[in-house]
Amino acid sequence: LELPHNKHHLTFDFVGVSLSVPEKVRYSFMLEPLDEEWTKPTAKNEAVYPLVPPGDYTFKVKARNNDGYWNAKPVEFKFTVLPPWWNTWWFYLSCFIVVSVSIWLFIRYREEKLKEQKALLEQQVEERTLELKKEKEKVESINKEVLFKNELIEEKNKDIMDSIYYAQKIQKAILPQEELREKILPNSFILFKPKDVVSGDFYWIAERDNKVFFTAADCTGHGVPGAFMSMVGTSLFNATVNEKGIIEPAKILDHVRAGVIKSLKQGEGQQSRDGMDAGLCALDTEKNILEYAGANNPLYIVRHKDGPGLCDKDGQPLEIIPNLEDDSTLLYEVKPNKQPVAYYTEKAGLFTNHTVQLYPNDALYLSSDGFADQFGGPKGKKFKYKVFKQLLMSIMDYPVERQHSILNQEIEDWMAGEYEQVDDICVLGVKIV
Repeated sequence: LELPHNKHHLTFDFVGVSLSVPEKVRYSFMLEPLDEEWTKPTAKNEAVYPLVPPGDYTFKVKARNNDGYWNAKPVEFKFTVLPPWWNTWWFYLSCFIVVSVSIWLFIRYREEKLKEQKALLEQQVEERTLELKKEKEKVESINKEVLFKNELIEEKNKDIMDSIYYAQKIQKAILPQEELREKILPNSFILFKPKDVVSGDFYWIAERDNKVFFTAADCTGHGVPGAFMSMVGTSLFNATVNEKGIIEPAKILDHVRAGVIKSLKQGEGQQSRDGMDAGLCALDTEKNILEYAGANNPLYIVRHKDGPGLCDKDGQPLEIIPNLEDDSTLLYEVKPNKQPVAYYTEKAGLFTNHTVQLYPNDALYLSSDGFADQFGGPKGKKFKYKVFKQLLMSIMDYPVERQHSILNQEIEDWMAGEYEQVDDICVLGVKIV
């Protein structure tokens, strides 16, 4: 039997005759060369082979009666499944001839095209050589012009940097001098790290009516714009305290805010939202009574655990942050008003004045957001306020010079020379003796 290639689902029916017990007849079969072994004895007298590939085959079957005797010689049926026309030798030969002729024709065609392209390229090279000569002359002319402009830019940059460095000198002259700080606030330190040459953060210290005033402020922006704003802020603090004689921190911030709004012409419909965040303290050094008012910047008071607790202006205990490494110290955070020293889009109220009785060994800290927001560490994340507060508690017992050194080293190690400083940094610390 010869079958076409698409008639390859085959079913074989067979029967073995046993007159004594016909129901106990068993069969075993195989299809060579697909099957390597005989099938297990089965009562089924049908064999199904789906998808039989092209080739020559012999189907063999044998039967066993109820006494276990198999027929001595299996019955065989030979047949062939023909291959499709595309699997025949003459088709392969035809394909070989067609492919060989096609390759030869393609090679001849490519040779002719390459000759044409070579001639065209030679012509294009000549034309391009002439164009390049003209371009070279243009480039040389442009280079001369660029060099001239670079010289002008370098000159302008030098003038700009000279101006910025001069502005740095002016800002340093406006900021409180070390002699003044050591005289009126001796047990203190200031960590001041501008992001650029000049800073938008600034600190201010003054003395009047037996009180020492000090603040750490963060102006909008950094660099030259922030530095201009810091000069405005310093001038307004000086005018409010030294000229107008206002000595209550909350009222000082109210007057400085009014001065910022007036100086920058802020108000409804104005685009300018420049201003500053600040924490302002007034310390009576004889009675150790501290007054504080804040614009977005809190006051941190670190005290030993055995000292008296602190309350807010309404007599409610302040939130206590414990030291996770040493339970002998606690940090109290005096909350600021959630508004800047500037025009506020929402209805802004007056600043709140807080009064706190201080004791020897207490430590006070004011800070801009530059330290806590600095990126660094092994994962390039922010330092964060939670870690910053724990750091303040860990250094409160050290001398102020040592505290300054630890904070500076901590932020330098955090950046590790791999991360650029993202904002100005200003931390002001005071130790009560």
